[in-house]
Amino acid sequence: MRQIEIGMKVTLTDGAKTIAEYLVLEFKDGHVLLRHLGTGEESWYDPLDMARLWIGPSDRWAKAQPRDLDRVGKDKRKQAVMWADHLEELSTGRRLNGEPGSPRPEYDPGLSLATRIANKSREMQILGIPCSPSTIKRRLRAYSAVGIAGVLDRRQFRLYNPLGRVDPRVMVALATVIGHETNESTGTVGRLRFRLKQELLLKHPGEGVKVPPPTSLWRYCRIMTRGKDTFRNATSRRSKASVPNRMFQPRTRFMMGRECQMDTTVIDVEVLNDKGERVRPLLTVIVDVDTEMIIASTIRLRGTKGFDHVVTLARCLVPRTLRPGYDPTNLPPRRGRTSLHNGSLPTMRGTTGRVS
Repeated sequence: MRQIEIGMKVTLTDGAKTIAEYLVLEFKDGHVLLRHLGTGEESWYDPLDMARLWIGPSDRWAKAQPRDLDRVGKDKRKQAVMWADHLEELSTGRRLNGEPGSPRPEYDPGLSLATRIANKSREMQILGIPCSPSTIKRRLRAYSAVGIAGVLDRRQFRLYNPLGRVDPRVMVALATVIGHETNESTGTVGRLRFRLKQELLLKHPGEGVKVPPPTSLWRYCRIMTRGKDTFRNATSRRSKASVPNRMFQPRTRFMMGRECQMDTTVIDVEVLNDKGERVRPLLTVIVDVDTEMIIASTIRLRGTKGFDHVVTLARCLVPRTLRPGYDPTNLPPRRGRTSLHNGSLPTMRGTTGRVS
């Protein structure tokens, strides 16, 4: 975690490769007052903006914590334990999960550390994990300082904005070009780079704004087009673009029957069809949005059709007492009873289906 104090010097960048040093003067209302050491100009900064622009030892990587093992998946945790096992042998001559005994000759503590690291590098390459002695030395320092959590890949815990150092003019132009791709045919990153160059020349003529190289541009596009399908199916891209860019909020409920919704799903019940086969039927329901009650339903063995929707709608609009064939003596069983006996499966026959 970063900490700043009054009188501390910090180095910030504006995202356009301009780096300057500032002096922390004051804290007030959740903001920080900084003085530019070159010009003497004082400005108030939001802590989130400072974290995005800050350049320093803790700019890219957060300090490893033992609890980080709970924040990664099972495979990465297993890989970290494997590395810790090898690093422990490199340090003490004995593995964490190994059998007690004398250390192997190539990892005898009497040998120099450089020799043991070279031996471990060759062993890892034989195991199919290529790594240089410098990589092992770096992992050994992290393991000695923090433990197993220090062996984890720190890139998954980075706190800085991956686009924080990109020229803001490039970011605005790239967002504009990506927006224009919505209603056009699906293109490539090469076409996007060409259009980005044209957009920069149009919006910033004579300023010499450089277009990012293809590798960096592809990395920026993967971040900015996440969930937009810019380089995939055109119909999916246009459907996602029509979704409002806001949170969905609940609507006021004031009248029963104001809005009803119909949906069909496969229910978790097995029945026997006319051929005696086990199948899962389809349940179609109409739900009242305001009361969240199911007001009508039908069941079918195969895909629902328009006729089934009409039957469901008719059951929704016509009360039970007014339906043809209504018999007040043939009421459904009371709650708590079931129509299944001796664990047998129910059978379904007919168009809309009937459970017996």
